[in-house]
Order: sequence, then structure tokens, then C-alpha cells
Amino acid sequence: MDLEDTLDSNLNETLSLNSESKNYLRESARWTKFIAIVYFVILGLIVLMMLFAGSMMSYFLPVSEMGGSAAAGGLMFAYFLFMGIFIFFPALFMYRFATKTKLALESESTALLSEGLKNMKSYWKFMGILMAIFVGIYALSFLLLLVTGGAAAFM
Repeated sequence: MDLEDTLDSNLNETLSLNSESKNYLRESARWTKFIAIVYFVILGLIVLMMLFAGSMMSYFLPVSEMGGSAAAGGLMFAYFLFMGIFIFFPALFMYRFATKTKLALESESTALLSEGLKNMKSYWKFMGILMAIFVGIYALSFLLLLVTGGAAAFM
């Protein structure tokens, strides 16, 4: 098999799904798009909160505290930035899955369905990595709790 045969091997593929599978994908795409749009709205609210974090903190904290409102505003900004990043990427992957899958079903395109499923894979990969990070943090916290509890028992 030469290079030209390898490059042309996927050109004549067609999408082969039964109607039940197509309906499941269509409904999944519809709900996924809805959830992605809700995530984007939440992201917009987070961005607004980021913009006003400093002024919110200066309103809630007394002026007499030296730089307290500025530090709290900075922490709020960092928190909202952190939350925004963790909402943006899943929302983007979900939206891309929904739009590509819907187009794939309308046009019977295997390439578009592959792109949609690639974004769904990226979504679950992101969520899996995030879950592994949180499980690691919980495990370290539990270990730290055991160590400090053991040290306190000896005192």
C-alpha cells in the first residue's frame, strides 16, 4: 500500500448509524448545547463579578483595615478567574460537541461526527484530570490530617 492509497482510504466512508442511535445523539447534542449555553451565561456572570470584586470588597470591609479590601479584592479576582477557567473549557468542549454532532447528523458526515466526538472525549478527559487532581488533594489532606493528629497525640 503506497502513500496515496493510505491518504484516500477514508474518503468514501459514510456515516452508518441506525435511527435509534441518531435520535440518541441528536437528543444528547440538544441537551449538551443547552448545558453549554448555561455554562457560558454563568461564565459571563463570573466575568462581571471579577470586574467588580475590588469594589465589592471595599464596600463590605471597613476602610480602617490597611489594604484589607485590596487584598480581599485580589483574592476574589483570583478565585473568579480560577472558576472561570474551569467553566470555560468544559463549556467550549460541550458546545463544540453539540454543534458538530448536530451538523454531522444533518449532513450524514463521518468527519463532522468524529470532530464532535473528539470534543466530547476532550470534555471527559478534562473532567477526569480535574477529578484526579481533586482526589489527590483530598488524599494529601487526609494524610496531613493523620500526620498532624498523630503528632498532636504525642504531645
